[in-house]
Order: sequence, then C-alpha cells, then structure tokens
Amino acid sequence: MLTGYPPSDKALREWLLDLGADRQKVAKRLQCFLTSLLDVTLRRLKAIEYGDTFYNCESVQERQSLLADRFRENMTEGTTFGEANEYREKFFNEVIRRANQVGFSGWSSPFGDDR
Repeated sequence: MLTGYPPSDKALREWLLDLGADRQKVAKRLQCFLTSLLDVTLRRLKAIEYGDTFYNCESVQERQSLLADRFRENMTEGTTFGEANEYREKFFNEVIRRANQVGFSGWSSPFGDDR
C-alpha cells in the first residue's frame, strides 16, 4: 500500500468515486462540490479567532496571511501519514453533506448536450 502526506480524505475519495459516468450528472455534482467547498471554507475562516492579533492587522495581506496560516494549521495539526486529523475529517464531511444538499434549478452543463 502506498502512503503519502497528507493522507487521503477517505469519505471525500469515496464520494468522488461515486460520480458515475454520465457527464451531465458529473458536471453538476462537481459544481455542487465546489460551491460547497467554498462555502464551508468561508464559514471556517470566519470562525477562526485571533483576538487582538487578528483585529490589529495593519493590512489586508497580513490578515489574509494569518487566516491562511491558522486554517493550514487546523487542517494539518496532528495529522499523520496514516490518518487525517479530526478538524480535516469534519471539514470534508461537512463539504460532502452540503454538496449533497446543493441544487441548481435550471442548471445546464457547460459541455452542452453533444458530449
């Protein structure tokens, strides 16, 4: 068995492998996934608390850097080659749950009907 870092996100991998072969359904499901991923990421970034350090940033770039650093720490802290940490597992479980709930009425594939 091959191992790597970070370890695979098993629930996400299974969800993606279950896409099927219908291009229209795959495209729609991936769009739902990306929408959910961005939504959950934004919610998690808003939940990060920095106290005075966060609110006293001198620039947007400094604030973004602090957010990115903290988010990366949350996603990797305690992770091993064999297992993702609890934060990362909960993050992707929430992404999958929300992706399954997203719906786009009147959505059409960017590939058109002939692909």
